[in-house]
Amino acid sequence: MCGGSGSRLWPRSRSKHPKHLLELNGGVTLVQQTVKRLRLPAERVYCVTEASHDALLRKQLPDVPKENIVVEPDRKGTAGAIALGLSRLSGSLADDDVVLSLHSDHLIQNEAEFRRTVKAWTKAAETHPRIVALGIKPTYPSTGFGYIESGKKLGSAEGFPVSEIAQFVEKPNEATAQRYLDSGKYVWNAGMFAARFGVFREEYERYLPEHASFVERAGGQSAKKRNASYMALQDETIDYGILEKSERLAVVPASFDWADVGSWADLHDVLEHDANDNVFEGEYVDIDTKNCFVYSPDQLVATIGLQDLVIINTKDAVLICPKDRAQDVKKVVEKLKQSGRKKFI
Repeated sequence: MCGGSGSRLWPRSRSKHPKHLLELNGGVTLVQQTVKRLRLPAERVYCVTEASHDALLRKQLPDVPKENIVVEPDRKGTAGAIALGLSRLSGSLADDDVVLSLHSDHLIQNEAEFRRTVKAWTKAAETHPRIVALGIKPTYPSTGFGYIESGKKLGSAEGFPVSEIAQFVEKPNEATAQRYLDSGKYVWNAGMFAARFGVFREEYERYLPEHASFVERAGGQSAKKRNASYMALQDETIDYGILEKSERLAVVPASFDWADVGSWADLHDVLEHDANDNVFEGEYVDIDTKNCFVYSPDQLVATIGLQDLVIINTKDAVLICPKDRAQDVKKVVEKLKQSGRKKFI
């Protein structure tokens, strides 16, 4: 899935140039990293995106066949995006073939360990007629992620435990998140799922029948009619639409280092720091600056006596906020939308 605006990484991430199309930790964009670490033949990679990202995505992924770039005519949530991808695969896959649904904007450091986990994750989906979530072992009591509670153990796959999902829990408060962390029964919900094609289809038929009907019909429709059918779908997430209702779920815990990079504070935590825990990108001078993230590729930034701040300087906007308020950057984008200043978003 290659959509969204990444509004919490404003002003670098914009509606037409969002997070997954940015180089945030080197000279390769997040979507390029996602495709590279899978090590799949390019013809087996499908990217669901939106029209405003289409041209840039094709430029960044020249090896992926152009017919595998699936353009969403409107945002219809993750349930719609996955259904759109499944509709493109319908007719070319057997019911027992496994489909992986991944996000294009995650930062994963250990690629070898990622591939080891994916091998087990795929095996679990082959073995069990369930939608199998990939759970991230929590490293701190995050209030920004959803959680998955592991239930009865179903067995193992390539040395990884496979368990039923007892429940999905939306973003908890800090005390609850700490309790989840201490229990050892919960993993973060990274929004990555694997299942046999037939299992995906059956769960859509059971819980989102209009989406299932779209998957079945779309292959035989003209582009115009297919787009109209998609536009008529309810805007829904896969979590609310299917996963919180389904009884055919499992989870495999991941073993690699993972970051959602959902905010500037998250990005600061995963990049290389100086001796004072600062991350500077661009020309800078600092005096007694600690635990700050400063990005300014075009102008020199000098900081004196600052601590725990994010400073992002782009050609047309500057963001300054405390690190612990980095999740609120999306509120700036919302205010810009409300005031009609679309050129900044």
